[in-house]
Amino acid sequence: MKKNIKRVCIYSNYKKESQRVAKLLRKKLLERGYLIDRSHFDLAIAVGGDGTFIKMVHATKFQSDVYYAGIHTGTLGFLQEIDPKEIDLFLDKLQSHELLEEQISIQRTKIEGIRPVVLHSLNEIVIRQMDLKTLSLKIHIHNQFLEEFVGDGVLIATTVGSTAYNLSVHGAIVDSSLHTLQLTPLSPLNNKAYRNLLNSLIVPEHKTITIMPSGTTQDKNADLMVVVDGTVKKYHNVRRIQTTVDKRRITYLKLPHHSFYHKVHDKFLGDNNN
Repeated sequence: MKKNIKRVCIYSNYKKESQRVAKLLRKKLLERGYLIDRSHFDLAIAVGGDGTFIKMVHATKFQSDVYYAGIHTGTLGFLQEIDPKEIDLFLDKLQSHELLEEQISIQRTKIEGIRPVVLHSLNEIVIRQMDLKTLSLKIHIHNQFLEEFVGDGVLIATTVGSTAYNLSVHGAIVDSSLHTLQLTPLSPLNNKAYRNLLNSLIVPEHKTITIMPSGTTQDKNADLMVVVDGTVKKYHNVRRIQTTVDKRRITYLKLPHHSFYHKVHDKFLGDNNN
């Protein structure tokens, strides 16, 4: 750790267990001399599940000059690495500057429609036709034509998001040390008339994925629903969507004994045959 922590923001969901743990965390932080401050802070800690962590990052505007951490009281908890039983250990390591830093990618998406909009996401964006009908999209990777996709839609996930919705639609898990985007098709058509990629495509951080609805901007195909980290947004007359890995990162604090591959094993395989 490179930065001293003085002020801490605690972000919790409203579940009973999360509220209990958040109260305990607040007490322990105050006992160790930290200030609790939701406006100006050096460290933001989410108490809950992965959804709580994502909401915290959005609420705090993806700050690159603070630390983020998560205490797991939810279900899967892939982002929420700290068990409530490890709070004292976490605070000990925090005070002794022994926590590890991990850089997490942010996805930046620009939507050109009636007016340009820029969105940021931690997990993914999902692009669907607004009426949930079959969608036709021209897809380019760094100005090189890839395919004319026809199907339900596409999901574009970050490295962190590779283990979320992306995984449930058979996308690949990406090592957390990499900074990528992953283009995963949603129910692509594949027959004599249409040929689509059926598997995910992983794109490195310096390349941009460009998506253009086929047809005119007055066509229903250009009215899109873009789901950003689970939040539905609707845009009419979309001409183009460009998404890439943002130059900014958020810094995530983790205990030294926490390993990405152990976490994949524990969360998704779940046996004890080590």
